[in-house]
Amino acid sequence: MILDSGHQHIPSKMMTRRSSTMMRHFCIFLVVLQLIAAESTDYTVVSEFEIKGPSHLQRENGYDHREALFGFPPYGYAIEEKVYYMKSTMCDDDMDYSRRGFPERAKNSDGEMEAMVPPFILMIDRGECSFVQKAHNAQRTGASAVLIADDKCLCSVGNECAPSLPGEGCEPDEPVMNSNEMNFKVIVPSFLLFKHEVDPIKQALMNNEEVVAKMSWPVPPTPQTAASTDSAGNGNGIVQYELWTTPKQDDTNILFQDFRVIVKALGDRASFSPRDYLFDGKRAGCIFNGENQCNNLCTNNGRYCLSDPDDGMDKGFSGADVVTESLRRACVWQEYKEENGGHKWWAYVDEFRYRCNNEDYFTNELCIKDAMKSSGVDYDRVNACMEASGGVEGDVENSLLNMELAEQEEENVMMIIPSALVNKSWLRGKLTADQLFQAICAGFGSGSKPEVCKTCDLCLNVRECVEEKKCTKQWDLLPLTAINDDDNNSRGNARGEKRKSPSSTFMVLSVLFVGA
Repeated sequence: MILDSGHQHIPSKMMTRRSSTMMRHFCIFLVVLQLIAAESTDYTVVSEFEIKGPSHLQRENGYDHREALFGFPPYGYAIEEKVYYMKSTMCDDDMDYSRRGFPERAKNSDGEMEAMVPPFILMIDRGECSFVQKAHNAQRTGASAVLIADDKCLCSVGNECAPSLPGEGCEPDEPVMNSNEMNFKVIVPSFLLFKHEVDPIKQALMNNEEVVAKMSWPVPPTPQTAASTDSAGNGNGIVQYELWTTPKQDDTNILFQDFRVIVKALGDRASFSPRDYLFDGKRAGCIFNGENQCNNLCTNNGRYCLSDPDDGMDKGFSGADVVTESLRRACVWQEYKEENGGHKWWAYVDEFRYRCNNEDYFTNELCIKDAMKSSGVDYDRVNACMEASGGVEGDVENSLLNMELAEQEEENVMMIIPSALVNKSWLRGKLTADQLFQAICAGFGSGSKPEVCKTCDLCLNVRECVEEKKCTKQWDLLPLTAINDDDNNSRGNARGEKRKSPSSTFMVLSVLFVGA
């Protein structure tokens, strides 16, 4: 975050003591937020990675790894393919990497090694450029999935890891495969493997051994009970899912816009809980000597905070304004969640996005009233809820915002928004409506998927599929294996059968989506 973004330049001698103090506390606040984010990286891994061959690399419980926060993991499915090791960081966007790497292949008449033939999993060395850039270049090369081989030992494993260079120090913290401005170009999923575990795999590949790996993204299925099974023995259990968001975020607004349509199609087979991400002002040090030290980033005398949406504390709307809208949405949900599956909450969020989601109208009460009226929400009823919970003014606690902070701590929510939980399992990668729908469908037990999942699972545009009641473009080009999914038979696939394709078709998919 750039502190002076959008600020006028003020001579230091004209800056008031109050402004200087405020900016100093703001700097402290940002440092604390970074600490909170660092603590939040200790998350539960929800995917699985195992080596299927050769046998000397197999492990009973698979390999420890970390998931990327970009790409589109195929929830409910697995990718099992041969692995190539590039022995490169793959940071050159203009290079053709297809005729490089291990195991080595036969050479043609020009002395060039044969190209890697998709589908395959590509292993790349860490370093020199972002994780996203590596994954993008691997995707252009034809990879179905990416493995990043860490090049530094973790301090926590001690002598179990051999450093790359004599005397090289260890890394105290795990690397985080975060996203950046290129993340929208990356479709393929990625894992990071730690040095002490990936070195033997790299060595086997450089010895020209054929290595086959399996990357899986299971979602815990909804338990089937007598009460959730009909007379024919078909399951009709309910998948639980949560969305962690903030009101002022473009990715969140796009997700809500698309998923509102999908929610209606899922009906009562999926139970939704909206969650609002906040910073705990007490923990962040925003309350000192009983006063709010973080100014308009927080409500309730520094208790509930969010960063400034436009990076300008003296213009536009503030973090406190976003917290207030979070409370408003929490009250809309509390008041209307029992009515028609909470659809009025989705309607209000969509109307607010359309009418009020800009600097001029975000806090405009007339605009908010209009959004509520258009979505069938009673303005006075919601305001009464906000006040009854404690409001946002004064040195008081708010019961609803306290509940959000408590849920955050219990679920160990990362500072990556939007985020989602499906059947208490976190989703990783770039969260979209399609990805969330796929994960929800994967959460139904074997033989219990609703018709909308049978029709639209793995569809490239789920919203279009739901509206048209048919899928015109499907992810059949990817080499996926269904995980415990008898319902795949309805799409002409035997249980566990891989969705294979010629090498050229996967490259066409890459061209369509990333302009490779």
